[in-house]
Amino acid sequence: LVKEIKDFGGKALAVKLDVKTAEENEAAVAAAVKTFGQLDVVFFNAECSVLKPNLFGRPMLRLERTNTKLTSLVFITLKASLTQMVEQGKGGSIIVNSSAVMLKS
Repeated sequence: LVKEIKDFGGKALAVKLDVKTAEENEAAVAAAVKTFGQLDVVFFNAECSVLKPNLFGRPMLRLERTNTKLTSLVFITLKASLTQMVEQGKGGSIIVNSSAVMLKS
């Protein structure tokens, strides 16, 4: 996709990272700022796979652990992004999307 965007005269950047680490999130933000000059928009997609068809039959502890993990991932990404946007002094837009995928077992 990056190649296609560049072929049409646009600027694009792809960054592979482990979203569980603050350092890699901060490095991704830094790469975006280096490439584009600032950070204006962040789109974060948190996907939660539910492998059993009976969501309500799952143990509460498992649900709490999943929720804690997803909340932490969102926080780590938002912290890196918000820090940059505040430093820029112009604000920005942050979009957090969440989806659940249910598969039949």
